[in-house]
Amino acid sequence: MGKSISVGGAQNAEGRSEVAETPAATQAGAPAQPPAGRIKIWYTTWGSYGQHSVAVAILKDGTVIDPRKVPKPPYKMSMKRQLGGVELEIVNDSSRKNAHIYVYIPAEAVRAVLSFTRTSSGGKGWVIEHGDGDIEVAEEEEKEEEVRNGRRFLVTRKYLVYYYVDQLGKVPFSKEEGGVVEVPLDRPRVKLVYAVSTKKIYANGDTYEIRDTLKLLGFRWNSTAGRWERALESKDLLQSILDVLKTVADVAVEEGDSLASALAHLEAAYEELKKALAETGDAKLRSIVDDAYLLITRLQALERGGEK
Repeated sequence: MGKSISVGGAQNAEGRSEVAETPAATQAGAPAQPPAGRIKIWYTTWGSYGQHSVAVAILKDGTVIDPRKVPKPPYKMSMKRQLGGVELEIVNDSSRKNAHIYVYIPAEAVRAVLSFTRTSSGGKGWVIEHGDGDIEVAEEEEKEEEVRNGRRFLVTRKYLVYYYVDQLGKVPFSKEEGGVVEVPLDRPRVKLVYAVSTKKIYANGDTYEIRDTLKLLGFRWNSTAGRWERALESKDLLQSILDVLKTVADVAVEEGDSLASALAHLEAAYEELKKALAETGDAKLRSIVDDAYLLITRLQALERGGEK
């Protein structure tokens, strides 16, 4: 089980904070046992692999108190806070390396206490430390539309939500991320550039989603140029490629593009310059190679429409 995320924190059922601070923080460590009439919850860490233990409390009004979320006093200090009509005593006994946060709550205000422990061998699962209810787990999801680079995506975030259930009702106390699924709402947009002088065709744009189609059409990925490309023996072949790509993407075509042609020649020259530099190690040649690389990078961005 992954690291849990508290739902609610120090908030009431409507999600509004009701914590009122008492002004003073006093120096105090955590007592070995909670004071009489109080229940202890905690957040402690140790080791180097995310080991931790946390206990959260559910008050009788349904408020969830998570010691990871409450306001904390300075190191080796304690302070009291009011949550609604409930007084909390918060102790920060942390070290430089590890957290040791303890919260003491009047026992009569507590409905349940639930704890989770992760050791170096994995999570031990949520258990009920105090209370007569049960724990239920539900898979839930949240959907929202996001726009990136002019394209719309439906993003679904999945969660495991843990509930404490007793005769008073059902309270969510932990929310654990379960993965993200993205579905494009718009078709990929691809730009085909036909360089007449070199008889090559280049594909730029949203090519990742259609990479398998591009491979079937004979394109190969040029990692230096950051694009797909292939030789084009005839103009009739260009139309055939275009017909296939239009079934999976919105395609724009630029034919006889002088920039693409110049870029292809420059890239070829750049490769020859790198070979010469490897053989000679000449400092002046190195400077020329560096300048050529910068020029190629800017021209590639200009060709993809990323620079004006």
